[in-house]
Amino acid sequence: MRYAEMGAFNASAYGDDASYRIDIAHSIPLLILVLFSKIFEDAEVFPWIAADGAIVADFATPFVTDLKAYDFRESWTIRLSEPRAFAAQMMADMTTSFVLFHEIGHVASGHVDALAHHEGRNALLEFESYAVRLPETIERRQAWEADADAFACTLLVEYADQLMADIAVNARTKAAFGVPEFQIEHLLTIAAAGLFALFFYLRGQERHL
Repeated sequence: MRYAEMGAFNASAYGDDASYRIDIAHSIPLLILVLFSKIFEDAEVFPWIAADGAIVADFATPFVTDLKAYDFRESWTIRLSEPRAFAAQMMADMTTSFVLFHEIGHVASGHVDALAHHEGRNALLEFESYAVRLPETIERRQAWEADADAFACTLLVEYADQLMADIAVNARTKAAFGVPEFQIEHLLTIAAAGLFALFFYLRGQERHL
């Protein structure tokens, strides 16, 4: 896996006779972190996490608010308390991991090899226009996306399980994500909320997957 120079919010899975490679646009982790930092400015998001106290994140940054207009930047200011900054970082890490897990899913599910067989290409790029593609090609690729999402969700459950173990020994993680009962259900619900925010952000990619 490598972080690559891409002029868009994108990722790809590549394969040849010798190896597989996953490319993630190097801007993705930063954009996702800024997105969740802005979300966690709202004290009503996970209201049990303290919003008062010392401010540890206080900055202004350009942000791509519309992924269809990747070169346009809007200036965002962000101020977060330490507990909310930590929660934003953890949510960003979880959802960025999902992006990586999704690409691994394409490789593990055989999609990269199938792409070479069906389309004669060796790189499966996530956000591609299907304006000139046959209906069966579009349906096949949509099915592959569902496969990769299912694979990624399986690994995300493992992520939640590790987070649950950290809650038992880390007071900061417990304060952000711990509950006295239904812990794994609570974490999976949080993961679903994080993925909803990520996909809502991605939804602006018109004529794309």
